[in-house]
Amino acid sequence: MRNKIIFLTLCLLITVTSLGSLSYAKNIFTLEDALSRVSYHSDVEAWSDSITNVDKTIKSITDKHGISFDVGGNILSYSYDVKGETHGVSTGQTLSISKSNLNGTTLGANYSPKWSYSTDPKTGSATSSTWGLSLSQTIWPSPKLSSDQISLSIAAKHKNALQSQSDYILANARFKIEELYHKAQLAQEKVQFSQQNLHNAEKALEIIIRKKAMGEAGEFELIGAEIAVLRGKRELEVSLKASETARISLFDAIDLEGDFVLEPLNFYETPKSNVDIDFSELTSNLANHPLVQHYKVDLEKANLDLRATMAAEKPRADLSINFTNNKTFVASVNIGHSILDKNQQATTLESREEALENLEKAYEKAIEKLRDQVKDAEEDLQKLEQDLEISNLTVRQATLEKSAAEERYAKGMIEQTALEGAETKLRQAQLDFYELSFIYDLTLRRLSMGILGDLPLTGGSR
Repeated sequence: MRNKIIFLTLCLLITVTSLGSLSYAKNIFTLEDALSRVSYHSDVEAWSDSITNVDKTIKSITDKHGISFDVGGNILSYSYDVKGETHGVSTGQTLSISKSNLNGTTLGANYSPKWSYSTDPKTGSATSSTWGLSLSQTIWPSPKLSSDQISLSIAAKHKNALQSQSDYILANARFKIEELYHKAQLAQEKVQFSQQNLHNAEKALEIIIRKKAMGEAGEFELIGAEIAVLRGKRELEVSLKASETARISLFDAIDLEGDFVLEPLNFYETPKSNVDIDFSELTSNLANHPLVQHYKVDLEKANLDLRATMAAEKPRADLSINFTNNKTFVASVNIGHSILDKNQQATTLESREEALENLEKAYEKAIEKLRDQVKDAEEDLQKLEQDLEISNLTVRQATLEKSAAEERYAKGMIEQTALEGAETKLRQAQLDFYELSFIYDLTLRRLSMGILGDLPLTGGSR
């Protein structure tokens, strides 16, 4: 009977534990969950907003050259001739429609019906109407150099540049999320580490108090133990705040709210990617790197602006053709040129040339900066490799110290607090090694995808 009761009790405990685990698992927020929310990252949102804004610019330009329809004129007018003592009313509206395109062509048509009535028998009532057709074509400067054509061309190139940066922006955002997630995991693990340290310090204090009561320890040892407890409490407080800050930073980055628990950190499985970086290949095509794509668009615009300014120095010419209801056909070529413009044209041309020259220099400097970043990244990797080697040896050393402490404890040569101290030292060394391994692995993977920084539109806010 007793065995049956024990068996039922164990079954109940297992069931309760399983239900608790399922409830806990429901709130587990994995790295995959975090990465699936990459579209909420501020960098991706800023990139998406930029494309939306470019689309709006393109639409506004094309809409500007759509069909326009206007109505205007005299709705109703009243007149009174004092001398002839006659009254009159009249109305006359003008309906006009026009359509232009980016090639400098504008088509137009208008229709004006009129009606009038007067009490003067000589005038009486009358109706009439007029209509006309018109066509105008810009000849010079070339319509291809018009402000709308330039704006539309640059908007299209800007959109293409943004779309070509999609892989870069998404990969960079994922790496940022992964980094924040692992930082939050490490901070979470350090809380447990601090709790264990405090627990060990409190146990050590209890032992010192008992020893002091037996005369085996003095005030010096007691003060040391009390300081260790106070430091442990302070360390735990700091680690709790750091853990909460890291958690908030992660959830803010992916626009997430809720009471979620991160996966516990398995620092026995250090991240290791089999990635080889060819730095010469990385620097071979920096002129086309996503981080300098916007310079190409800016240079294209500066070139077009300069060409348009140079073209404006020549006389303006356009062709106009008109045909009216009285069968009148008029075709004319209009030419105009500014003789005295207060030196505005020369000033504009000079500023355009200077702007182009400055952009070319900025583009070259940006490429050179990327080259320096690659060089710095290579040096940083070498330093990280050295730090990893030192950290790995530290783990090995701490492992040996723990093994020695276990042997001495088993023989009764040291107390449990000394053994716990060796275990704590090993745990700290393992945490440090995991953190360095993650940083090294993340750096490798970033460089393997050519990620050297944030795009100008993102600002790297999160």
